[in-house]
Amino acid sequence: MDSQNQRYFSLFAEAFPGLACYLDKDFRYRYASHKYEEWFGAKVENMLGKTLEELMGQEAFENRRSRLERCLNGEKVVFEAHIVHKDLGIRSLEQTYQPDIAEDGSVRGIFAIAQDVTEKVEARQRADENQSMFQMYAESMPLMAFIADEKGEIIYYNPQWKNFTGKDPYTFEKGDLTHPDDKKLVSDEWEKSVKSGEIFQVEERILSRDGQYRWHLSRAIPIRNFLGEITKWLGTVTDIHEYKEIEKHQSRLIQVLDGSYDFISMTSMDGKILYLNEVARETLGIDKDTDISRLSRRDFFFEDDLGTLKDVIIPLTLSDGSWVGEVKLRHFKTGEPVWVHYNSFITKDEATQEVTGFGAIARDLTEIKRREKELVQALRTRDEFLSIASHELKTPLTSLKLQSQMFLRSLERGDTSSQKSEKLKGMATQSNELVSRLSRLIEDMLDVSRIRTGRLSLERNPADLLGITQSVVESLQYQIQTSGAEAPTISGEAGVTGNWDSFRLEQVIKNLVTNALRYGRGRPIQIRISRVGKFGRVQVIDQGYGIGPEDLERIFVRFERAIDASEVSGMGLGLFIAKEIIQLHDGQITVESELGKGSTFTVDLPVISE
Repeated sequence: MDSQNQRYFSLFAEAFPGLACYLDKDFRYRYASHKYEEWFGAKVENMLGKTLEELMGQEAFENRRSRLERCLNGEKVVFEAHIVHKDLGIRSLEQTYQPDIAEDGSVRGIFAIAQDVTEKVEARQRADENQSMFQMYAESMPLMAFIADEKGEIIYYNPQWKNFTGKDPYTFEKGDLTHPDDKKLVSDEWEKSVKSGEIFQVEERILSRDGQYRWHLSRAIPIRNFLGEITKWLGTVTDIHEYKEIEKHQSRLIQVLDGSYDFISMTSMDGKILYLNEVARETLGIDKDTDISRLSRRDFFFEDDLGTLKDVIIPLTLSDGSWVGEVKLRHFKTGEPVWVHYNSFITKDEATQEVTGFGAIARDLTEIKRREKELVQALRTRDEFLSIASHELKTPLTSLKLQSQMFLRSLERGDTSSQKSEKLKGMATQSNELVSRLSRLIEDMLDVSRIRTGRLSLERNPADLLGITQSVVESLQYQIQTSGAEAPTISGEAGVTGNWDSFRLEQVIKNLVTNALRYGRGRPIQIRISRVGKFGRVQVIDQGYGIGPEDLERIFVRFERAIDASEVSGMGLGLFIAKEIIQLHDGQITVESELGKGSTFTVDLPVISE
């Protein structure tokens, strides 16, 4: 070694963490780093000039002679050897002999370095031991198992592979026995795990020796050395075919349960929700993306009803196997009560018959409860109607009977004086009015029936709104005179025409004018006719009792009145019928009113386009 190379080598050797020396062709030490003193306790100057055999002993030297001679022949030699450290004992070293080649190509000596790799060797030994142990375990385990190298290439299969597939696993390519539909997924996931070092896990179908594909869970974990580098992959392949079949049947069962019209739920023994079908979610207002595992059966009940759940439903279900009754559940979004017919029952383990939880089948009673409420209301309305109708019919009938009796008495007396004739004429006129009133009452009841059954129809013809209104007022002359009120004043323009049912419009306007006479307290009544855009308008304005704000919509409901029947007669049908008639004409009827100041009823009807 020339002086320049010696200088460079000495700089490297002193910085190198291991041992470094230079041997001449006779294997004498010409240079040694100070690490030798740390390892062996020998002074470096005492080593120089001595041969390797002198310092190591003949046996150790002979073990290295062939490697040294190969190096003198120009070959780089790398090997592992064991050397005794003065403090640490036996250590594993990776030694390298590098030939020192002169410019003429001859070998002048040997650069020798040694690095302590004890931890690496021990880690490798542990890995080899672990692999051996895994292989021993894999030989006896019922699962299929495998070992792959750091690149993902399979280097070991346990015997169960051949038992399951009927083939020597070392004779087929990886993926040959995987179902065609699963190959890409398995290959992609394995490649991704090998690159990322993440645990490999995938479900795949593998061909068995009887030609059937069975579902398996393939899983592999990486084994790393002390540097964190992957050295092996240890994998198992577990048969999950029965589980997948059960999962498939469960999926079908869930589809059936989700298709049910009934509320169905399953809970654990401590009340945790395990399953809710779609109807149950809809009934209780629970969104599809809500995690039901965080819900409890208690959440379905109102606080006041938890005692019934705890003290009645659960104990009786456990003792009798089931409990049936009506319960009130809580709607999660609105907080409103939801009445259901509730059938609670226990669920058992099929093998042990041990109680595992609770099931519930419920049917929403909201519609039934609504119909019951409507039925009760209908019966109440019927009773009210019969009461009102009997009163309204009895009054004119009583008067009519009295008039008839007076007629008979007059005829029996044979009184034909002019004074008596005028009286009889008045009685006949009054009787005629009473008959008309009875006819109107009966016709109103028939109209209600027609509206309820959808049989109220219109006979449309061109008609003039002013003419219809004037005709109505003329027909009410007797009623106007007997009410003590002034005749209504009619103002407005002629020629407001539309394609209307004149008879039905007369019925509407007559009802509005009659109400104004009935509730107007004898004060002036105005009727205004006008055209507003594409609509003809009739307004009936009185200065009577007026209507409270809370009653403005209610008065258009069947049998509803703003003033008690004891104060003013009426069946509460007129405005209901009027609204239906106007709506059939594609129009609208509205009211503005103030208590004590009167009311203004407005009817708007589509007119004939000019």
